[in-house]
Amino acid sequence: MKKYFQENIPKIDKAVNEFFPREVSESWIRQNISEFSYSFDLEAWKRVCSGPFYELFDRGGKRLRPLLTILIHDALKGSCAEVHQFAIISEIIHSGTLIVDDIEDNSKFRRGKPPVHKVHGINISINNGYFLSFFPQLIIKQSNLNEEKKAKLYNTIVEEMTRIHIGQGMDLLWSQEKQYGISLDEYLQMCAYKTGALLRIAMKIGAILADAPEEILAKLEELAASMGIAFQIQDDILNLKPTGEWGKETGEDITEGKLTYMSIDVMSQADEEDKKELARILAAAIEDKAEIQKAIDIMDKYDSFSRAHKFSEQLIESSKKIVNESFGDSEYKRVFLEILDYVITRRK
Repeated sequence: MKKYFQENIPKIDKAVNEFFPREVSESWIRQNISEFSYSFDLEAWKRVCSGPFYELFDRGGKRLRPLLTILIHDALKGSCAEVHQFAIISEIIHSGTLIVDDIEDNSKFRRGKPPVHKVHGINISINNGYFLSFFPQLIIKQSNLNEEKKAKLYNTIVEEMTRIHIGQGMDLLWSQEKQYGISLDEYLQMCAYKTGALLRIAMKIGAILADAPEEILAKLEELAASMGIAFQIQDDILNLKPTGEWGKETGEDITEGKLTYMSIDVMSQADEEDKKELARILAAAIEDKAEIQKAIDIMDKYDSFSRAHKFSEQLIESSKKIVNESFGDSEYKRVFLEILDYVITRRK
């Protein structure tokens, strides 16, 4: 897996920089955005379009989603020469969702530094997040793909962006209104939408480019949902029990009053006193480290972390079964299976 990442991440980063210029000319705007009759503020492009994006992108990141596009395409023996260019669609959209997510969560850190809105301001960052949802679709528009394949790619993005905002909305609503009686199944569906959507975009783009049949696309839907939920649960665990590589504030989820697998597990089995105490801490927007630790201790008391991890392992095992059924023996399948293990063993 490491070798595959090392070979492809530089190609992904190169594709991003070629498609998304940090500075532009009037001719570039006319060719790629639109004609204009008056005067275009070229400095504004850098301040409101490329600047906020590269503020985040240049900090690194896993590049997992574009890697999945390439991996799926290659595993299905696709022949699209521009696959790396199409792969960056999910990465650019992902960056936009992170920028807006940090505003909604009032995050203090992203990849070890202040979030984009602390650098570029809230209004510009919100606008940039929206821009990044649409801008990379120009890759599809400007490509030589036939209209049917373009339509499939557009439809995939529309469907999944709808899901991701529904899932994010659920997450925000539950924390905003202190809804701590949400069931585990409701939480899992939220994760399948919120975290699974961009994985589905990434994988389905690779499959569509490789002319995969509908049954493969259906299996990828299922795979992305399981993988997305496992990814979210691991994020939840790392947020409360971080490694030295975790680039966010410890206990942010408790301060934000967010529901996690662990908090729902406590609410489903703890005694009334512990339920009330955890609900009190979650509802209070507490930043005090001792109070955050108290909430973590309650989760530990009921083995909620170990149950969460075990559930993630079960999801990854079911994901591996789909991969084994969907792809023939190859180096690509081996890499994919290693990525699935990485989802629940990663440290950041």
